[in-house]
Amino acid sequence: MNSDDAQDSQWERRIAAAYRTAPAPADSIWREAVRRSSSPRNHRLSRFAVEIAAAVAFAVLLVGVIGLPRLLEQSSNPRGPVASTQPTAGTASAQPAALTCTLPISVPSTPSAATDGFLRVDTGVYTPAAAGANGEAYARALGAWVPTTAHLVAPDGSSYTYVDAKITGSALHFVDRQQDRPVIASTGPIDVLGFVSQDSVAYTAPDATGRLTTWLLGTTTLHSTPVSKELLYGWAGGGAIWRVGPAARGSGIALYRLDVRTGAETIWFDVDGYLGPEPSQSPSFTSEGAAHTPQNSLHHNFGIIGFDASGHPVVQLGSPGDPGASATLLITSPQTVQTIVVPGANGPGHMAPESATGGHSALWMVDAGGHVAVYRGAGPLAIIANVPVPAGSKAELAGPCS
Repeated sequence: MNSDDAQDSQWERRIAAAYRTAPAPADSIWREAVRRSSSPRNHRLSRFAVEIAAAVAFAVLLVGVIGLPRLLEQSSNPRGPVASTQPTAGTASAQPAALTCTLPISVPSTPSAATDGFLRVDTGVYTPAAAGANGEAYARALGAWVPTTAHLVAPDGSSYTYVDAKITGSALHFVDRQQDRPVIASTGPIDVLGFVSQDSVAYTAPDATGRLTTWLLGTTTLHSTPVSKELLYGWAGGGAIWRVGPAARGSGIALYRLDVRTGAETIWFDVDGYLGPEPSQSPSFTSEGAAHTPQNSLHHNFGIIGFDASGHPVVQLGSPGDPGASATLLITSPQTVQTIVVPGANGPGHMAPESATGGHSALWMVDAGGHVAVYRGAGPLAIIANVPVPAGSKAELAGPCS
């Protein structure tokens, strides 16, 4: 085993050890953590969080190495078709020509309610959903808002998954037009990574020996097969599962893609290769320890915030909550990057997207404040509307533009 493999294995063992030794949380705490972790804006990795997770405990789900899990809070059958209320206009700017799709947007406001609606991207008109339609994702083929997040809905919108978590264990449910079925049971937490494709869902859960394992669930057979017992994956999409681990060279981090059909894993993105080596600097200190700088954030905080229609990941470096300390990128092939928002340009007056989706040959993004933008592969990111977001809430995309 070379030094890089040893570093990778040591990193993964820290998380597994933290998981095994974690005390069981109170049921209400577990459920709230599960709900909060399901949002795309929480799907990010901090190397510093890895160290904390190993010391503190993996009490709820796999937030350590990738800080990005996404379980569900509660169960529910799909609601009926949404009847729109009176349309209200968003604050529109440059509308993209020849794009006429409708973008579903969710604004979770409390653990049990949300403000949902549909944005016509050609006009900037936002139509709130009917009262009671408070799911966080819109399953278009079902004609319903459903109690899960967008990455847990099938690409064609005909089915979705959620996790019912209790102190005694977890159950993974698969819901389609016919029924809501519990298909996987575990004594520990289950973390659904998302739909790899229309035919399979990836999730992590302990195996019979308690070892954390990444599994694939067939959506036709509803049978699971193990994919990896050695490495922890954090996202699913584009026919693959994805993880963050140590870079092949240096001390930075990289994005790895595992093709579930061939079993081949490749490095798709090296953070230091894109940003350049992290500058050496003397850390400042607070009463709680070393204070991380914006450069620390750009080099060590990493998250996939969505995928385009071709299954390419949309990546955010840094933290959208730190002005000037983040960047938004589209990775189209190994080491091939389209810079959507340049590093350090997400300060006041600039957009810091927190969720992204594809549709109609474009990439759609929204930030916490409800600013909706489109990226078409050429030219700058264009903000097309601003949907209403109540104080204390945040907007997120609820499905593809169609």
